[in-house]
Amino acid sequence: MLSRRSTLTLAAAASLAATRPARATTKPDVLVLGAGLAGLYAALTLEQAGMKVQILEGSNRAGGRCFTAYDTPGQPELGASQIGQMYARVRAMAGKYNVKLVAPPPNMSSETHQLPMAISLNQRPVITKPWADSPQNPLHGKERDLLPNLIYPTYVNTNQPLTSLYDWYDPKFAPYDKLSLHQFMAAHGASAAAIGLSDYDVYADTTAGWSALDALRKNFYYGWEAKHGMFETAAGGTSAIPNAMAAHLATPILFNKFATHITQDKSGVTVTTEDGATYQASFLLITIPFSVLRRIKLDTPLPPAQRRAINEMDYSKIVSVWVKPTRKYWEDDGLPIFLWSNGPQERMFAVPSRVQTQENLSFYVRGQHAMNICAMSDQAAFHYLTENLAQIRPSTKGALELLRVQSWPNDKFNRGGYAYFKPGQINDFGQILAQPAGRIHFAGEHTAKLTTGMEGACESGERAAIEILGV
Repeated sequence: MLSRRSTLTLAAAASLAATRPARATTKPDVLVLGAGLAGLYAALTLEQAGMKVQILEGSNRAGGRCFTAYDTPGQPELGASQIGQMYARVRAMAGKYNVKLVAPPPNMSSETHQLPMAISLNQRPVITKPWADSPQNPLHGKERDLLPNLIYPTYVNTNQPLTSLYDWYDPKFAPYDKLSLHQFMAAHGASAAAIGLSDYDVYADTTAGWSALDALRKNFYYGWEAKHGMFETAAGGTSAIPNAMAAHLATPILFNKFATHITQDKSGVTVTTEDGATYQASFLLITIPFSVLRRIKLDTPLPPAQRRAINEMDYSKIVSVWVKPTRKYWEDDGLPIFLWSNGPQERMFAVPSRVQTQENLSFYVRGQHAMNICAMSDQAAFHYLTENLAQIRPSTKGALELLRVQSWPNDKFNRGGYAYFKPGQINDFGQILAQPAGRIHFAGEHTAKLTTGMEGACESGERAAIEILGV
């Protein structure tokens, strides 16, 4: 959603573009690295203002971490799926390009809609008693009533100091960045056992590796978003949104163009791709994750803090393994399909499908357990997970068939899931990581100031487009 100032900037740029003499060259005004939502939103905004834009995408598809697996039974969402009521830019794109948004199925789990859940600790059989009464529950006092996946959100939301979307980069809240989430929870009375269980539900590898301020910011945003109503999903799959945006670009995306070298001089920017091709423009907008950018030779002076941001900003380790049940094992043991565990298989979800009556089942594994799986072949990972699952839930033995493995850390074009700040990093480079470097600009969900997720990506694309238009 463009502000009045942004709209005036675009209008002025469009007016200037109309008065420019026609150019004989076909060189674009702007190159964009990455055809995720940030790159697409920025490109469409720049084209609207009269600029010629060329997107270079390293993979063979648009969308980045918006990834509907159309070639997999049930067409599961491998990445983003939930579109909040306050996702103004995302919803505007869906409306403009006729992508229908619909309410989620009533049996879809989310951060604000908890379904019955089976629990296993330390690879022991699934708990059959209520969690609060189970002798396996290691918590004490009021903590015993907290389900494992709700422990850290409860401590964060109960002790939330932020009151607006802007607060997280207000200097008065900077002391929270010096703390890890582990330290923040401990300071507010969380037991060591509660913090240990929370390690399996955070963006970072552990609570000790996540800035308390970043955790506060993200939880505040999603809590604020949830107050405005239930999220929706794209009727044709999340990928329908970036695909529609891509179809309306004036210049088609160039796919399979993975950048290897970036240089700039006074006249413009040059990008060399893996196939040896070179592309030039007056400006470059980099929207790819820093986890990918750090592997590209970026030949331009940068402030030391910004270089640290590129080299050090981390991304969550997430692997999802999608499986098909060959029988309804949950009817055999009478336990919920949903599973939370701190063992190698971690979580197991049942996700309603848009295209079939049978739900999709998925292992969802984070952190070190995810990295262990990343070192395996797909079949080896499937056998590893199902064998471990059968130890704690015998009814699943022989009842699952592999559909697909999505390893975000191994994905060459993403190298991880969600960006997050480690303790101290917001103070170190939070204010500078998206600063333009000459003719090079930066966008991507990791650079968003107010929002996160899909909306954050679009927000960052809008901000970067306005920067370029204002040069």
